[in-house]
Amino acid sequence: MPGLYIPITLSIITPGLIFPGTARANLAPSCEYPYGTTTNSWSTQHAHQTVLQQHCAFFDPDNDGIIWPLDTFNGFHALGYNTLLCLLAVFIIHANFSCPTSPSWIPDPWFRLYLKNIHRDKHGSDTGTYDNEGRYVPQKFEDIFTKYAQGRNYLTIWDLKKYCHRAEVHRRSDWMGRCYF
Repeated sequence: MPGLYIPITLSIITPGLIFPGTARANLAPSCEYPYGTTTNSWSTQHAHQTVLQQHCAFFDPDNDGIIWPLDTFNGFHALGYNTLLCLLAVFIIHANFSCPTSPSWIPDPWFRLYLKNIHRDKHGSDTGTYDNEGRYVPQKFEDIFTKYAQGRNYLTIWDLKKYCHRAEVHRRSDWMGRCYF
């Protein structure tokens, strides 16, 4: 029949992940885990958070919804980064992301990140995996692997370098736009 259009989605190729282009509010499915993280009932324990908030929850060990610079340092240290890189991460993350997440117009003097408003930190150089409301779009995540992993199910440092080079144009204009002071 002329004019009939049937979109081909990732769910046709990989059964289990239904409607990969649809944003998920509080579930982060993938091809390998179509129901998100079910280990230790993660999905049910964090159903009140957006996927972006869940992503950042690793750095909030006391679950108070506030990430202090020391929380970020401890989180990066737990991931195996050395002290210098942990300090650099704290400086970059909190200096740039604290102001947009603040619950008031007055900048936070302790540079805390508020998970309630973490969706405000979406920037032009990101992957698009999270939308403007902090919802997860599985197709965008899978697209990174499709484009840069060359058939592997992991990314190498060289793949990440290619991705970062692609995003460089967006990043330059984004840094200029994020000058809040």
